[in-house]
Amino acid sequence: MAEGERGAALVPAVAAGAWVSVPPDWRRLYEEACERAEAAEARAEELKQAALAARCDAGGWRWQFESARRKRLAA
Repeated sequence: MAEGERGAALVPAVAAGAWVSVPPDWRRLYEEACERAEAAEARAEELKQAALAARCDAGGWRWQFESARRKRLAA
């Protein structure tokens, strides 16, 4: 690969039937990377909210368990 062809992709030439070196579409690659990053951030936020909800539920169950234990020991 020549020095100037670094990062270029090989694609078939339609008319010639040979492989031609075409530079990558950097704007499209950047936009795809941004979309993936935004999707990952949204998923991270969903997981963060789910973890918070799970901790709240666990705290409620723990309180209920301890309350039942106190009542049982008092009886």
